[in-house]
Amino acid sequence: MADVLGKLRSKAGPGMPQVIILPAALQGLKRLEAFLRDKNAEAAARVGRTLLKAMLRLGDSPYIGRPAGDKRQLLIRMGRSGYVITYKVVEGVAVYILSVRHGRELETEME
Repeated sequence: MADVLGKLRSKAGPGMPQVIILPAALQGLKRLEAFLRDKNAEAAARVGRTLLKAMLRLGDSPYIGRPAGDKRQLLIRMGRSGYVITYKVVEGVAVYILSVRHGRELETEME
């Protein structure tokens, strides 16, 4: 799944921003998928699909995530935790996916 994402750019309709996944975000997704795949390949595929759909949805609704400085964060709840997609909106041009991380990674950074 992550290999496809690196080549992915959404087909933005008129007036809709294109979704562009930056290399750091792709690396994060690959890392998360690899971690899960070792434990449960089915869960890794499900998480990959869910995160991909969420990223593409940002092309239609770029402001659904919460503000985080000059960026935004989309929270994807799964199980007892979830994932955080950090992105930047360039109005009418593109949504740049900057990072994809597990929510617990953010918790440890704050401690």
